[in-house]
Amino acid sequence: MSRFYHNQTFSLMRMFFYISLCVFIIIQPVYFMDHISLCIVKYFFGTECLFCGMTRACIHMLHLDFIGALHFNPLSFIVFPILCFIVLWDCINIMKSLKKS
Repeated sequence: MSRFYHNQTFSLMRMFFYISLCVFIIIQPVYFMDHISLCIVKYFFGTECLFCGMTRACIHMLHLDFIGALHFNPLSFIVFPILCFIVLWDCINIMKSLKKS
């Protein structure tokens, strides 16, 4: 798995995925997913879990709508920066590995 993960083609695909996902979300209107719930727990059991609304909150944070993010899930103010850090760290490692080869 580690060899595949560090493969140059796979690294470029990950980088393309990160960039295209951010561009897609930023191009869409901020409220395009406000009425859609992606939570499997809510779908099967009818009750909200701790992370319900996290996707919608992160989308609002990407659009700099912090009030909307707070409305969907206050925990997003912890999860979103961690997620951004992980993606940024991975992109930096991808760039370093591409410079080596």
